[in-house]
Amino acid sequence: MKIEKTLEEAVKLDWNIKGKNSLSLSSYGLQTFVNLKFNDWTNKDFSNAFKISEDEVEKLLIEKGYYNLIKDAESLDKEIKIINMEIMEKAKDLKQEKWQEDRPENMIILDGVAFPAKYLASKTKILWILKESYEKNGVYFWHSGEIKTYEPDTIKLIHKKRGKRHGTLRMVSLVTFALLHKLSFERAKEVFKANEYDLIDAVQQVAWLNLGKVAAKSTSANNLTYLFNTWKEILVKQIKLYNPDIIICGNTMQYFSNDKEYNFNLPREKKQIFKSIEPNENRIYCYYPLEEQGKLYINIHHPSCPEDSTTFNGTWNECINELVEIVSDWDKKRKQILKKL
Repeated sequence: MKIEKTLEEAVKLDWNIKGKNSLSLSSYGLQTFVNLKFNDWTNKDFSNAFKISEDEVEKLLIEKGYYNLIKDAESLDKEIKIINMEIMEKAKDLKQEKWQEDRPENMIILDGVAFPAKYLASKTKILWILKESYEKNGVYFWHSGEIKTYEPDTIKLIHKKRGKRHGTLRMVSLVTFALLHKLSFERAKEVFKANEYDLIDAVQQVAWLNLGKVAAKSTSANNLTYLFNTWKEILVKQIKLYNPDIIICGNTMQYFSNDKEYNFNLPREKKQIFKSIEPNENRIYCYYPLEEQGKLYINIHHPSCPEDSTTFNGTWNECINELVEIVSDWDKKRKQILKKL
């Protein structure tokens, strides 16, 4: 039996509705329509919850650009599938290591944009570039497309920790949520305790890349140049295809910066240093606010870093709060430049 959608459910699923607290569907942007449609809302569900006719719902979908975005999302999805096939073919040429329990092409952990419509609808498109995912006893840890539902197994993934270390997915969810909604890290954690839906929604909006596309056995090596060299052509294809506004590197920017052909071409005079991370040898934890290009490049510690790590001058909270300020300031300047155009 189908469960009737309600306004209460819409509020639970969409942060924009919680923030605006309006009963008028017309007051919400494209992102809200995409989010609720993603959660299987029909035009009739919209009609019943917001007390307007189905014809009015359809008109709003057209006016907000929903169908155009869906076409773009379908096009992006096709390109993603092509790249995934290239990853598979590339993996077939790799040597099987002694520890690997299967051929490399059977140990691929998919990354990238899992949900194109949600990514394209996001007001700020964020790409995370991390290191590699792991394999344990023949189980290849989560693929990016698995965070689709709000079922217990998905929520368990979001909560997962590794000893004293934060679970990577959990921290990416929290930080992304804080950045998208300009919240302090403390506030993001409060919301997380109250409503896990917001965290799942946040991670569904991002693009996620790993330097290595094949499952690794344990913790990553200090130097992953070999991984970057193996996959760099595909990584560059993915980055160009996703065209993010913000790239957040989990201590991975150096691999692009050190490559003569596939670097980000970042101007030295734009480099800014994180104040909340010490020691910061060679000033690697930094960011480049390129407001004129509408881009922000960030290199921060890997999100699984323990909160009490000596890497931080203070805590993860201070580090992420600084990051929120950086993103907010960049976004404000970017919008000012766009108004002048």
